Amino acid sequence: MLATGAEILWKEYQKPLMIIENGMGDFDDKAAPLILDQDRIRYLSLHLAEVFKAFDRGVNLIGYSLWTYCDIFSPSGG
Repeated sequence: MLATGAEILWKEYQKPLMIIENGMGDFDDKAAPLILDQDRIRYLSLHLAEVFKAFDRGVNLIGYSLWTYCDIFSPSGG
């Protein structure tokens, strides 16, 4: 889906594209000694596969940025 959307934008506007702020919020058990991030790993793997698919389709994709740890802070909740 991400590759298709990027391809549509590329064909319509012929401008280089950047994908920014891509990521997945999830609830972590803060009491657990280890956070098992299998859902997040799968999510990002699938999205990166779509990025490569867009490249293969000729989309001029010049950047891809994940969320950082500080992107999930909110003014009301910290």
